[in-house]
Amino acid sequence: MNSIISKGVLALCAIGMQAGSLAAEIEESPLPQKFSDLERLNQELIAVSQTCADATVGLVGGGAGSGVIVSEDGLVLTAAHVVNAMRGELTVILPDGTRLPAEVLGGEYTRDAAMVRITKKGKYPHVDLAESDDYSFNQWCLALGHPGGFDVKRTPPVRLGRILSVGEFIETDCAVVSGDSGGPLFNIKGQLIGINANIGASLSDNSHVPISVFHDHWEEMLAGKKIGERPSSRRDRPAVGFRVLTEEDLVKVESVAPGSPAAKAGVRKGDVVTAFDGEKVTSQEKLLELMRGLGIGEKFVLTVDRNGKSKDLNIRTVSLNRFLKQRDAEVTKQTNNPKEPNKNKEQEQTAALDLFLDDYINGGAEKKQLKLTEEQLKKFGGMDRVLARIAERTGSNARVRAPQEDTTPGPPSALELFEETMRTGKVLELSPAQLGELGGNKGLARRVRERMANLSKVERAIVGEKGPRIRLVDPFYDALIATVRPITAQAHPSVAEILVDDSPVSLATVITSDGWLLTSDENITKNEFTVRIAGKSYPGKRMESFPERNLALLRVQASDLSPIEWSPTTTFDLGQLLFTPSHTGEPMGIGVVSVLPRPLKGIGLLGLRSGLIDGQLTVDSLVKEGAAEKGGILPGDHLLSLNGKPAGDPRNFARRIQGFSGGDEITIELEREGVKKTLQFPLGSRPAGSHSAAFIKMNEMSGPLSKKVSGYPLVLQHDMPLSPEQCGGPILNLQGQCLGINVARAGRVKTYALPLEELAPFLQKVAPTKKDDLDEDDIQAVRDLIDEVQENLSDLQERLELLEAR
Repeated sequence: MNSIISKGVLALCAIGMQAGSLAAEIEESPLPQKFSDLERLNQELIAVSQTCADATVGLVGGGAGSGVIVSEDGLVLTAAHVVNAMRGELTVILPDGTRLPAEVLGGEYTRDAAMVRITKKGKYPHVDLAESDDYSFNQWCLALGHPGGFDVKRTPPVRLGRILSVGEFIETDCAVVSGDSGGPLFNIKGQLIGINANIGASLSDNSHVPISVFHDHWEEMLAGKKIGERPSSRRDRPAVGFRVLTEEDLVKVESVAPGSPAAKAGVRKGDVVTAFDGEKVTSQEKLLELMRGLGIGEKFVLTVDRNGKSKDLNIRTVSLNRFLKQRDAEVTKQTNNPKEPNKNKEQEQTAALDLFLDDYINGGAEKKQLKLTEEQLKKFGGMDRVLARIAERTGSNARVRAPQEDTTPGPPSALELFEETMRTGKVLELSPAQLGELGGNKGLARRVRERMANLSKVERAIVGEKGPRIRLVDPFYDALIATVRPITAQAHPSVAEILVDDSPVSLATVITSDGWLLTSDENITKNEFTVRIAGKSYPGKRMESFPERNLALLRVQASDLSPIEWSPTTTFDLGQLLFTPSHTGEPMGIGVVSVLPRPLKGIGLLGLRSGLIDGQLTVDSLVKEGAAEKGGILPGDHLLSLNGKPAGDPRNFARRIQGFSGGDEITIELEREGVKKTLQFPLGSRPAGSHSAAFIKMNEMSGPLSKKVSGYPLVLQHDMPLSPEQCGGPILNLQGQCLGINVARAGRVKTYALPLEELAPFLQKVAPTKKDDLDEDDIQAVRDLIDEVQENLSDLQERLELLEAR
């Protein structure tokens, strides 16, 4: 689907499922239409981003996450699963690296909301809370946090996105990643509207706890009360198997899981839930509240309205683990025994038929003839199944007209479009309403996963191993792209496409009219390649590589190219709008400055292993030829302080060392055999950006990363998730001027660009000689020569006049 920060086509077969949200009806934000809309947005983002970042903190204590300070005395809001993972003393880390002791207060664990308080008295940077859930569809928002854990060399990255739906959670395309949990979600006024909760595989699949959860339970949380229980923290829990949404003030069943207690009891999609065990249901929140007390094996009566008739359905909950095991076993059985009838397919046929029959039965089945096409009969399982189902539902026979040659089918439903895509492999285009028919992003993802699991090799080859391509018809996105297009189109003649063996591998930026270009170096794997600029193709040559910066200087034989227009300023603002053009001039990315330019040198490495012995941080062993050994530290030494601050425990000491760069001088005070010593020496270095395999895998869920993601002397970080093949081109400001060149996709929603100040030396290498580059004596010599020539011309003019007078 389309996203502010991603391209329009996604493969959805691997989307991770989350707890379903109950979508509420919300107003739509106005479409962006004018350049002034972008200017205003840019001003608003810059005005609030720094304040938002100053209040975004890291949380550590056996686990790690993020939070946000909401009062001057240090009250912090975060996610319940973040504090639930803490096993040691809780520490709050301010963006400048200051570490403060803290305590866990209360939380609403069912909704993943929690409070923390800094216990050290002080006045802390903080943000305001939005007063209510006043949201709109496509409303701009900002997500912050500490992805991958706190990094003292980096401020909390700012990411721009939109609100896509609101229910039990806020769903946005503000892409977050591990470590961001508990971090803040802001509106563009800088008010806190949510807390980061969890993510799916898609960049547009991010859930946030609404601020109303905190408002509703503020005093209870402040008093330390723990409400509810986090579902994922329980080994087992009761399962029912249906989801609801609010539609026109009615609580409607959105979907029913095949084989679930709800399905066996007769709950159907489209049913309106009116009561639970005799108690009136007025909203999805009320239904959730009534159901939260259920245990495994408990019975209850769900009252629904179906086509104007009230029905009481008796449901008994089951163990979720048991239900999932049974479902998985059934899928395995069907996969291993392809000749056995596919029960899931039969259930889908029945569900589709019931949906089709609702209007027919509601209008009086005995009074009209039902017309079906061949395609519909095939979809519903044949005429016999249709007749049997009608008789089952109405208690009477029906008149069904067989398909005629001239039967014209009506517009296809979302489910029909989905099934056609799964058969043909064509792109599935859905409106937001049609996406809702399929259960939203999560419902669609579930359908894809279930269908992909049951495809044959031939069918999988048609659809594709990664699943169907799905495009959301998104008027807001289309309007935004139309507004941005004039900005990126200015750069069209200055953006090149690099092809190796006729395959695109990178973009490049034209920097002179006589054929010089800069690009990201790592994807150009051969000496022979083609450079395509404004529809023309040229043989390209790599003149020089700069591995430390992942940059290459290219040359083509041309004299009439259009070099990129550079910005007159080299400064950036946090939250500033940025744009990336493709080689055709189309907007390829829209995002913001996430982190201001900073070096990504190697992380400081001390080279020792330590532990606590009798409460003292004691050196256990040393890395041979490491910085600690070279600096004079010995095994058995008790480490007392680092740069004047207490050494602390092994974990905190190691984190503080990581805050330094390789080569930085440190001062360590230690005690050896009762004698205190002070040592001063430089740290060693190890590559920056090293993370766990799980964190790396999470970052790659939305596409592969570049090979070089650390060690840059200076980079700007933004939130446009470009693929490695889309790097090498320029990033632009609102005026269409170049601020830098993209060189690496470094994370799920992190791209590095070399800013203009870092590119200046390479531009000077190829720039034509300017007046400022000439020696002043040379300039004066030329002036003197001109004066001499002019004087000689005057003498010649006088002689000519004398000759003519004779």
